[in-house]
Amino acid sequence: MKKYLLPFLLILSTSLFAKSVEERVQALETSLTQIQNTEVDRNAKLAQALADLEQMKSSLQTLSGDLETQQHLIQEGSIKAEKAYRDLEMRLAAFEAQLKVYQVQISKALSQMAPKVAEEGKLYEKGLAQVQDADLLTALGTFQQYLKAYPKGSFAKDAQFWIAECRFSLGDYEQSIKDYQKGIDTYPKAAQVPGALLHQGKAFLKLGMSDAAKTFLNKLIKDYASAPESAEAQKLLAPPPPAGSPPATPPPPATQDRQKSLENGEF
Repeated sequence: MKKYLLPFLLILSTSLFAKSVEERVQALETSLTQIQNTEVDRNAKLAQALADLEQMKSSLQTLSGDLETQQHLIQEGSIKAEKAYRDLEMRLAAFEAQLKVYQVQISKALSQMAPKVAEEGKLYEKGLAQVQDADLLTALGTFQQYLKAYPKGSFAKDAQFWIAECRFSLGDYEQSIKDYQKGIDTYPKAAQVPGALLHQGKAFLKLGMSDAAKTFLNKLIKDYASAPESAEAQKLLAPPPPAGSPPATPPPPATQDRQKSLENGEF
């Protein structure tokens, strides 16, 4: 009996051992398959994440390009709007300044001085009409002609400041600063002085001379705090807005004080 029992046990143990090894191999294969599946899934997610990142980079680059384009368009639009506003402001001032011509002519006519005043007023009004037509270079010559013919005329003060205004609008900033200063020195109490100081400050800014601009703008704020030009000077002295911010809109062309001055024949 023992003779047959030993081989049987040996075969049984070998069978059990083989079965155990096979199960372990299967288990290992199963684990390996799971690990491989997990790795594949992980790689797929990583690849998707990288693809998403590249898409985000592309989108950001596109957005950045669009933003630069928009900023450029905004800047161009701001420059055009500023020029259009400036032209409109001068035309409005010239139109309303004509009222003073008629008022003075009527007043002098009553004093039996009509012939001389009529001739003087006609030349000055010619310059105003040229401003209304946006023919600023010709208007500049007309106002200079007026001052030469009538240095003490009824419209001499206005003509002097109109010369400076034409220079400024034509982009001759250096000469406009001098012409404004001549008007300020000759007529220190004129209603045009705050506007002259403001435009002197702007002219210096256009020339890249910010320190000089600050001098004139601060003088405007100090000496004419209640003038509407003072508020604009404060805006010019304020820190620049963050990059990408839309430009500030131009101030309205008329306030009550401004309107009052224009009605008196002054711009």
